[in-house]
Amino acid sequence: MGGVLKSKPDDLLFLWGGDLPVFSFLFSRLLFKRRNILGQNLILHKSNVEQRFTQKIRYWVYKWALRTKHFHMTVNSQPLVDFYSEWFGCSKDRFFVVFDSMTLNPTERKMLGDRGNRDEFYAFCGGKEQRDIDGFLKIVEMMPDVKFKAVFRKNDLPGDYHPLKNLELYHDTTREEFYRIMAGASVCLLPLKSTSPCGLSVAQKAMLMGLNVISTDTPSMRTLIPNDNYGFLLPMYDYDGIVNRIKELRDNPTFRDSQRVKALERMDLFSSENVAKQLGDAIKACYCK
Repeated sequence: MGGVLKSKPDDLLFLWGGDLPVFSFLFSRLLFKRRNILGQNLILHKSNVEQRFTQKIRYWVYKWALRTKHFHMTVNSQPLVDFYSEWFGCSKDRFFVVFDSMTLNPTERKMLGDRGNRDEFYAFCGGKEQRDIDGFLKIVEMMPDVKFKAVFRKNDLPGDYHPLKNLELYHDTTREEFYRIMAGASVCLLPLKSTSPCGLSVAQKAMLMGLNVISTDTPSMRTLIPNDNYGFLLPMYDYDGIVNRIKELRDNPTFRDSQRVKALERMDLFSSENVAKQLGDAIKACYCK
């Protein structure tokens, strides 16, 4: 909270990470010190607010802050501007869109090899944040002729899980091993059970690695995949639709390649240089208000 104490009313406090921005806002108001605050990447789960008292308090403090003219937040998707402004009952100009930067490191680039000569077609699924693992296992059972590989925490598996012949399942891998398994796939499958931002980093990495992405239609995923030219987004729990999309990608290599090339080109929006510009524009606009 030193920034609140040391700054002046005309300064801009840019606060990176978690709830530090809203706590700083609350601290400044308790001290009767108005401060201009810009926070990075607002993430608030509506379902959590409905279920947990502490999250309700968090929501109300954000609502208070965002309805003042001195508090702004970045979001990582244009549709989230509409969502949060309606939910908090505030102006849309409280938010700036700054994408989540994503690049491949040298080790990940080395994993790719020749993307045109994969040994086999398989679909990959992995991660932990709001994954619909039950739905994924249902899809695996619905497609016995397709191979799947997945990386999940062992404790996240349903209690009645039983091995499936067409699924290679891994637990608690290293980050490098996680992406090595993903890099050999043709499709990255991310069925989600929340409309809040989740699964984005895996989807971004998959697109950079030349995989076709099939996921749940959420505001953040829609920023990555605006239409079917770049990947497939389906309604939550639409397992039949996911199965049909996997078949379409498997049976049409020309379309599969076209889609992944366009997705890779779109990822330029998420380069470090472009994200730095987006952030700089947000700071400039906020400072000038």
